[in-house]
Amino acid sequence: TLRNGFSQSLEAMEAIKELINLLAREYGQGRFPELMAQLKALLLDEALAVYRDEYSKDIKSGVLRDLEPDVLSSILMSSLVGYHLANMYFGSGPGGVNRQDFADGLAGLIMREGG
Repeated sequence: TLRNGFSQSLEAMEAIKELINLLAREYGQGRFPELMAQLKALLLDEALAVYRDEYSKDIKSGVLRDLEPDVLSSILMSSLVGYHLANMYFGSGPGGVNRQDFADGLAGLIMREGG
């Protein structure tokens, strides 16, 4: 389900949080631009393409609201990353919302009524 997918994405980000910290430090200083471009392609662009394809099918079948798949993928990726970073840097999800409730709420926002 969508909710499980969001929760799994957050768990995956938690598993690579040391890499995320390293990238934040190195990217912020502009070092290793070739490596950063490769990691962006792998961690961001590829994930967005997979989400876009999945969401496109779900939009056509009426499960998700009628949104552009590219826009929806970007919004959801940004939401998941933002939640993860808030949790990583501040020790809890925004507003104290736990991971599962966040995933449920995010899924609820994009699902079509009765979908």
